[in-house]
Amino acid sequence: MQTGEPSRPAEGAAAAGIVQDWHEIEFATRLRLADRHFSDDPSFERSVAQVLRGSPELIARWATWSGDQRWTPSAYLEGNEAGWFDGVRRNVKVHPDAASAAADFIHRLAAWLARREVLPPAPTREIWLVTIGPEVPGDEARRWWNSKDAPVLDDLVRDAPRLRLGRVMDDDFDDVPGPARRVFSLLSLRGTIPEYVVPRLDDELIGEILAAYQGRGDDAPATQRATPAEVAAFLAAHRGAGALYDEDETP
Repeated sequence: MQTGEPSRPAEGAAAAGIVQDWHEIEFATRLRLADRHFSDDPSFERSVAQVLRGSPELIARWATWSGDQRWTPSAYLEGNEAGWFDGVRRNVKVHPDAASAAADFIHRLAAWLARREVLPPAPTREIWLVTIGPEVPGDEARRWWNSKDAPVLDDLVRDAPRLRLGRVMDDDFDDVPGPARRVFSLLSLRGTIPEYVVPRLDDELIGEILAAYQGRGDDAPATQRATPAEVAAFLAAHRGAGALYDEDETP
C-alpha cells in the first residue's frame, strides 16, 4: 500500500476535475481546498494546465460553467482569456492556449473562495524595439550584451525612441514563439557575432527585421503588439541608427 502525499500530477488532475462536481455542494469546498496547492507551489497552475491539455472536455466544462455564472464579482474564462469581472473586465490575461487560461481561471476561483483575494495576472515579458543615435564603443556594447554595468548604453536605451513589439516569454519564463521573439533573437545575433556592436539599421538589417516580424502559422496567440506596417514606418524613420531592444514585464 502506498502512503504519503499524493503526487503533483494527481493533485493537478484533481484540481482540473473539480468541474465534474459543479452541481454538487462539494464544488466550492473543493475549490477552496485547492487554493493551498496554488499558494504553496508557484508551478501548480502549470501542472493543472498540463492535465487540461490532455482533457479538452474539462476545458469545455469550465468554459460552460464560467458562462453560466449569474453573479458578480467573479473570475471568468473565455477562450484563451482569463480575468476578473465586476461590471467591467479587469486583470485580464490572454494565454497561449485554452488550457493555460482554464488553469488560471481555476486558480482565481480558488483564491477568491478561500481568501477573497482577487489575483492580478502574472507578469509577461515583452520587448520594445529601440533606436540609438550615437556610436557606442565596442567595450560598452560587450558589457550591455552580457548584462553587465553599461551606464552609457543603459541611459541611451532608457531615453530612446521605441516601439513595443510584443511578448517573448510567458509567466514561467518559457520562450513564446512569435514575431517579437524572432526580432529579439535576430538583434541578439547581429549584436554579438562576429563582434559586440550596436547593429545599425541599414537596408539589410531593416529587411531582416521586417521578415522576422511577419506572422507565421506556428506563432503563439497574442504575441504581436505592433502591426508590420507600424514596424516598417518606425524602421524607415530611424534608418541609419543603432537598433537594440528594451524589456519590461507587463500584466
